[in-house]
This record gives sequence, C-alpha cells and structure tokens, in this order.
Amino acid sequence: MTGYRVYLFLFTIPLLFAGCSHHAAETARSLTKVTPQRGDATTQTVLPDWYQNPPAATSQMLYGVGKGANLPEAKAEAVRKLLETLSVEISETLQSGMRRKRGIYRYLDPGSAKAVDLSLGGVPLSSYGLLESEKLPDGSSIVLVGIERKRFAEPLKRVVLRRLVEIEERWHASGEESTLQRYRIAVESFEKMKRLLPHYLAAHAISPFSRPIVSRIEEGTPYFERIGERLKKRLGFCIEPAVTPALRLFSDAVETALKEKRIALLESERAGRNTLCISVKGRILHEKSAGSHTIRAAIELILHKRSGDPILVQHYSVEGVSDKSGPDALQKAAEGLRREVRQRFLHKV
Repeated sequence: MTGYRVYLFLFTIPLLFAGCSHHAAETARSLTKVTPQRGDATTQTVLPDWYQNPPAATSQMLYGVGKGANLPEAKAEAVRKLLETLSVEISETLQSGMRRKRGIYRYLDPGSAKAVDLSLGGVPLSSYGLLESEKLPDGSSIVLVGIERKRFAEPLKRVVLRRLVEIEERWHASGEESTLQRYRIAVESFEKMKRLLPHYLAAHAISPFSRPIVSRIEEGTPYFERIGERLKKRLGFCIEPAVTPALRLFSDAVETALKEKRIALLESERAGRNTLCISVKGRILHEKSAGSHTIRAAIELILHKRSGDPILVQHYSVEGVSDKSGPDALQKAAEGLRREVRQRFLHKV
C-alpha cells in the first residue's frame, strides 16, 4: 500500500507542475495581450506612403491628399489642401516680386496677394483626378488627387483675357474722342490693368501664358501710364473760385502745387473742352487751448469737366498748429494740403 501511495505521489507531481506551467503561461499571455481600443496607437492602421509622403507639385501637376468620412468628403479635403498649398506658392511669388519692385511688380500693392486668393476656387471638384484611394478600418477614406496645372489655370486665364480684351477694345475705340475723353479712358485703363495684374501673375505662375499675351499685359500696363501722362500735358487745368476766405487759402495751396509740377492753369471762365476744373470743398474746425491754435480741415478735391460730373474725388485731412494765431495755424494747414496734393492728387490726375 505504501508503495502504491509513493507511486501515486510521484505520478501526480509532474502533472501538478505541468498544470502550473500551463496556468503560468496563460497568465503571462493574458498580461501581455493588448485589448483593442479606438485611438490606441498599437491598433492604428499604417497609412500608405502616398498619403504620408504625397508627391510634390511639378511644373506639370498639382497634388493634394485628404481624409474624410466618405470618399466625396476626402476628395473635398484633398482639394482644399491643394488650394492652400498653391495659395502659399502664389503669395510667396508675388511678395518676392514686390520686394524687388521690378517690372510690373512695381504696380502691385500689399493687398494684391489676398485679392488672388478669392479666385483660386473656380475649378469644379470633378476636374480633379482621383489618383489613389483607400478605405480605412474605421470606415473613413483617404485619397490622393491631382490636376494638371494647365487645366487648373484655365478659368483664371479666361477671366484675365476677357478683361484684357475689354480694356484694349475700349481704348482702340477712343481714337475719335476728345483729348479729355481719351485722357479719362487712358487713366481708367491704367487702373484696370493694375487691378488685373495680380490675377495675371497668379495664372502665369500656375501655368505660363503664351509670349504674345505676356507682352500685351506687361507692356500694356506702362503704356497706359505713359499715354495718360502725355495726354494730361495737352489738357488745361483751372481751379474753381472758393466759396469762403478760409477755403481760398486751400485753393491757393492746390494752385501752388500745380504750378510746382509745371501744369498749365487757366482762368475758370476760359475753361474749354479740354480743360479739367478742380473744386475745393471742405469743413474747417478751429480749436483754441492754453493760447495754442489748432486748425483741422477735412478737404475734398473734385476734378471735373466744366459743369460736368466728377472724374476724380479725393479726401484729405490736414492740421495746422500755431502758438501765434488762428490765421497762422490755418496757413500751416494749407501748407500741409499743398504737400499732400503733390504726393497724392497729381499722381492720380
């Protein structure tokens, strides 16, 4: 009996150890097993290389990647990112040119790049090719879209060309007009060309225009500037009589500025068909404090044909301060207007 017990004991011990080993292994596996949870880094799907490292834009193509709840949303997101990237590219190009201030870039202002941004969304979503797509385990989609630069630039180029043709046709049709009318058209054409430049440069940066179009725009802009100056020299100017003694000082200041620029002046009663008249209007405020006189004037200069509608209206705010008298402060304010007219008004006239 004793031997039987010993035998049973010896037989049971290996089984116990085997059971313990199996239990320990199961316990270890349960401790190291990761329970899948949403957002856990260990369960995130490895995204394809085309999404993580999308192709860079080339001289021929533009690319964008996006993610969305479904395929259309993913494509829309990819297009949005493509537009953002392109907008930065164009903005950097314009700003670089404006810093150099060479060629037609000298006609641009700081708001030019922002004006272009509004024009970049004119290409329909269907124009973007779906190059790659994949549905993720969570049901969302990722895509890679692409579009030819030439195709993307087409809508913007059409706008540029339509406006260019309108400017050119109006100018060519003005050959039989009076000097004054041709001058007005030249000035308006120059301003329209300047407003057109940001859109032209943006489209040109995306996909270059042909050489003839480049010449028409880049040579046409300074042409209208020059022809406007030439026609202006053939015009006469007159200053309408001021309605008050105080405003007469400001009228005199405008007259002085014109003479300094060697612009011919006529008496208002001699104004003819090629004469531009300048009316000086405004409000003048006189303040006195502790013996000091301050004149603040809001002056309006109106350029018009004799008894005609305004061609140009500009507003000026000038100030004169004097410890001597109000008239002295008024004279200083008028001097301030003279300087402003030289810098601003004559540049537009």
